[in-house]
Amino acid sequence: MSLIKPNLPNQLSMYPVSVPEPVSMTPITVLEAGFRHSRMWLGVFGVVALAAIVITALTTKQYQSEMNIIVENSRGNMVITPERTSGVSTVSGVTEEQVNSEMEILRSKEIAEAAVDPEWYAKLHDTVEQKAHDKEVDKFRKNLGIELIRKSNVIHVVYAAKSPEEAQKMLQRLLTAFLAKQREIELPSGASKFFAEQSSKYKEQLEAAQLELAQFQQKSGLVSLPDREIQLEKQVSDLEADRRLVDLQLTDATHRLSTNQTMVTQIPHRQSTTERSVPYQVAVEQLNTLLAQLKNKREELLTKYVPTDRLVVENDRQIANTENTLAKLSASNSQEKSTDINPVWQQAQAAIAVSRTDVSALKAKQKDLADQIARSKSDLNSVEGMTVQYSTLKHRVNELENNYQLYTQKRDESMMAADMDKQKLLNVAVAESPTLSFVPVKPKPLLSIALGLFTAAFVACCVVFLAEMSRDTVANARELESLSRYRVLASVPKLEGLKLDAHELAALQAYPTGNGRAEAAGSSVAQW
Repeated sequence: MSLIKPNLPNQLSMYPVSVPEPVSMTPITVLEAGFRHSRMWLGVFGVVALAAIVITALTTKQYQSEMNIIVENSRGNMVITPERTSGVSTVSGVTEEQVNSEMEILRSKEIAEAAVDPEWYAKLHDTVEQKAHDKEVDKFRKNLGIELIRKSNVIHVVYAAKSPEEAQKMLQRLLTAFLAKQREIELPSGASKFFAEQSSKYKEQLEAAQLELAQFQQKSGLVSLPDREIQLEKQVSDLEADRRLVDLQLTDATHRLSTNQTMVTQIPHRQSTTERSVPYQVAVEQLNTLLAQLKNKREELLTKYVPTDRLVVENDRQIANTENTLAKLSASNSQEKSTDINPVWQQAQAAIAVSRTDVSALKAKQKDLADQIARSKSDLNSVEGMTVQYSTLKHRVNELENNYQLYTQKRDESMMAADMDKQKLLNVAVAESPTLSFVPVKPKPLLSIALGLFTAAFVACCVVFLAEMSRDTVANARELESLSRYRVLASVPKLEGLKLDAHELAALQAYPTGNGRAEAAGSSVAQW
């Protein structure tokens, strides 16, 4: 409809003007707008609803397979280190970082590529195949959903495909690739083989070094050079201690010998035991007998010779001597004394003999100890001369033995870890295997149609609102009062084909109503 504003200056000045209130947005105005644009609203609603129904009907059905993976710390990661100690990390509670790491591994492109084509990395590909494969990987990652169940260590994985079997198969491939990656992370591939090769190599080197060391020991006659060196050092030390003791003993024995020799010169060899005085009776008797014989001989000589003869004179002299001796013996007594060996002197002699024996023995022992010390020192010098070669061989044997034991231990640990991986003893466990569901998850007809109808109603309302806000016509008396600031006194329907001239329109406006007076001053007529 069009807004008509007649030129009535005289009438406008006759009546007071009232300012109308602005039109507000009320349910009535909304319903009026809806009724005014009902055809438009129904058209837009029908088009959008029909499009939603068509799209729902033509949408390809999507089937979904899902699985749950629980993150655990049932075993520590095997860390390859050169140290002898085990590189297993300490098992503790599951952290948020660990769960996020497992989710990122599931989202990784490498896992997606292995799920799309498990044999992809085993073959060579050209550019076209690579592009097609990348598209499939992108499609797979778009259809894959990974989320963490709240307040748990469970990762929920879903995959949507055109068929239930395909969804389950692709999710099973993803699980297989993920577990293989877990085993690779737990223990890098080739670790067992590497440790076994190194263990075998060091075993051969160790046997060769041990053989060389044994030949050296056999040639030198030594079983253990350090033990032999320690033994010789101890032997030299003991011999020198014995020699110092013998020197002290020899000095003491020599001193005792000198003391005993000095003492024995001052001690008499014998001592008196008994002493008595007796006359010389036997000697007197013998001299008397001799004197008688000499006198008898003189008588016989006088018969033959003269007194002055030499024989007679000699015989007289013997008789005189015998008489003198007999007179002396008769005048004195003989003294008898008994003596015996002095026991003190005898003991001193025995002590001297013992001291001499001790000195001789100690001197011999001293000489023997000196010889033994010289031989031991010579052997020690010889052993010390072989120390460098022996130490080099022994150090090499010990080093190779340590390396062999280390690689053997690492080999056994890696084999145990590999066996644990084969038994699926990982830090993740499959709480729910990929499911097979024949109920499509997309589309859901009722929900899709309901959302389509709601969208259609919303779009239709938006279109009506835009149309209502952009119109430049007056729809009712309230809008007319708001625009003209005058009250509308009457409304007449728009008559199709009826044309009024200016006089008829003026007469219609001047028609009296109300209290009998014309209140049409400043009014406007809305024509429908």
